[in-house]
Amino acid sequence: MPFDLAEFNGNWRLKRHENYRQFLRKIGIPEENVEGALDVTTAAEVTQEGDVITWTGTTGGQKAVSSFQLGEEFDEEHLGGKKKVIYRWEEDSLVSSYQDWDGKGLKVTISRRLQGDTLHLTMTAGDVTCHVQSVRC
Repeated sequence: MPFDLAEFNGNWRLKRHENYRQFLRKIGIPEENVEGALDVTTAAEVTQEGDVITWTGTTGGQKAVSSFQLGEEFDEEHLGGKKKVIYRWEEDSLVSSYQDWDGKGLKVTISRRLQGDTLHLTMTAGDVTCHVQSVRC
């Protein structure tokens, strides 16, 4: 692994975004939730035991827990139901790939990269790509 996953631990606030609204709409987030997604703090806790990584995220009072092994497909809970996903390292980024987000073949990829106290995300859903920066708070 390029770095210790525990470096993701902490509270993160959205600082800057490009095409985030379009991305959220593309993956089917209800319009009433899109604006709220732009003003939230996300708490992340990442632990690892052997090959199993557990990622706990709390956003807007909703908690999601995912336990997975890199390179192995599993069902991850999301707004709107479970999605099949594979996590892997690509250079210095933790990448999650969803081959069929919406049951109609929509491919979604989320890449997470840390640079100091800034978390950079590049998210692609079909033909929409967005860039998000969150800062540790």
